[in-house]
Amino acid sequence: MQIRDAAAHEWAESAGIDNFQHGHLVSAKSNVLAGTWYLKRAMSRYSDTDDPVAYGLAEYNAGRSNVLKWKKDEADTNGTAFIEAIGFPTTKDYVTAIKARREKYRSIEKRLP
Repeated sequence: MQIRDAAAHEWAESAGIDNFQHGHLVSAKSNVLAGTWYLKRAMSRYSDTDDPVAYGLAEYNAGRSNVLKWKKDEADTNGTAFIEAIGFPTTKDYVTAIKARREKYRSIEKRLP
């Protein structure tokens, strides 16, 4: 997962990690813990929407300031309208692809014994 320095330090502080350096994220465990913490925090900001995942993924990919630009009018709480309002094609593709994979894995999980 790609985690910017500021976000990595916020995670380290919240996790009570002393003497953290961004290079510690080469550890797969630290990297996944930091990335999932960041995504969970991003999604929690949009609990008043019908699809916090879409908003959280967009924030993870393009940053909070961009999400706030796109989160206007109907897109303020409507995930479908929000995805349409995303101004970066790569971010829109990212959000759509991750959501599709999520549904694929959910359907597989339902078929497991």
